[in-house]
Amino acid sequence: MKTQVIASGLALTPELRELAERHLAYSLSRFSTDLEEVWLFLRRENDARRGTTYRCRIVTTVKGSTEVSVERLGSTPESAIKRSCRGGERSIALATSRSKTWRGSTRHAL
Repeated sequence: MKTQVIASGLALTPELRELAERHLAYSLSRFSTDLEEVWLFLRRENDARRGTTYRCRIVTTVKGSTEVSVERLGSTPESAIKRSCRGGERSIALATSRSKTWRGSTRHAL
C-alpha cells in the first residue's frame, strides 16, 4: 500500500506528516492487501462564518480499480485527519465487502 500526504495552505511539518501516516496505518492496516494507493489531502480554509477550518480528504484505490473517497472537516488539522480516517475505514470496509461479494457471486445464464 503506497501512501502520500499532501498539504495545501499550511505547512506540513514532520510531526503532522507522521501523525497522518500513523492514523492512516492504524485505520487502514486491515485493508493493506486490498488497497493499492492511499492519498491524504489536507487543506486549510478560511470562512467568514466558520473561521479557519481544515479539510481532510482521503482517496484510496481498491484493487479492481474501485476508488473510495472520504472528506471531513475539523477545527484543527489533527481532528480533520482523525475524522477522515474513521470515515475512510468505514467506507473502505463497505467497498471491499461489496467487491468480494461481487467477485464471489455466480451469474446465471438466461
